[in-house]
Amino acid sequence: MGFSYCVIYGLVGIKESYLHMVTLSSAAVNFVRIITPSAGISTLLLFISDAKEKGISSARVTFASMLYLLFDDLALFITSLVGLLILRAHQPLTWFEIAATCLLGGIISGLILIIFLSSKHIDLLKTILGVIFQMLNRIIRIFFKKISISDEQIIHFSEEIHIGAQTIHNNIRLLFLPLGLAFVNKVILISILSLLFLAFGLKFDLGVVVSGFTLGYLFTIISPTPSGIGVMEGMMTLALNSLGVELESAAILTLAFRAITFWVPFFLGMAAFRALLHKQKESAF
Repeated sequence: MGFSYCVIYGLVGIKESYLHMVTLSSAAVNFVRIITPSAGISTLLLFISDAKEKGISSARVTFASMLYLLFDDLALFITSLVGLLILRAHQPLTWFEIAATCLLGGIISGLILIIFLSSKHIDLLKTILGVIFQMLNRIIRIFFKKISISDEQIIHFSEEIHIGAQTIHNNIRLLFLPLGLAFVNKVILISILSLLFLAFGLKFDLGVVVSGFTLGYLFTIISPTPSGIGVMEGMMTLALNSLGVELESAAILTLAFRAITFWVPFFLGMAAFRALLHKQKESAF
């Protein structure tokens, strides 16, 4: 993940060390996003805050974060399609599984549309975002009457995305590297689940592993809870059980997988966040 951010930062013209990006991405994604769930806004704010301290354009950082999210979701979407095809061979797909995949596809389509418009049609982007944020304002005012997103903020956000998009206008081919890294990330996660099958002495089937992983991991993205806490564990257990793994074994596999891929990174992210704070205090003096 840190290497992916390092590569994407390089694409938009930001030079950062690999070690710093590992620390920053771990603190933002594995810790801040979980303790302050806000649809990814808190994660972005930490990246922007780090950039402002170094005099780096927040527009480029915002665009880099959007690219990372796009590549990560796209890799998961393609992996999920493979998993659903395998699952369909075992049993009929439910509307819940299909809807979850379609929702992820909608998120990816929205990100691609925003990136395309930010590069080619900035005025149209401002209009579309204006409509979207007007709808969000109506929803926000139901709960928080004094909070709303102004037209000036929408215009500023659109212009920042436009500036960031211009930095990769002539480097489209270089986007294949971060996309490949996103797939490597998913391969590593699937490999961890495969090793857990072997560690617990269960019958190993790559199709079952891929399908169980993708269906469970899909709900970390669209779940209403931070990183799918509670939802992902249940869905992955049910998915593995429907693929022939005993319920008790499926539950143990899922809990072990989440311990390694979620809770261990969470505490590492906490340590990374403290390291960033300590570094900021030192730089202030």
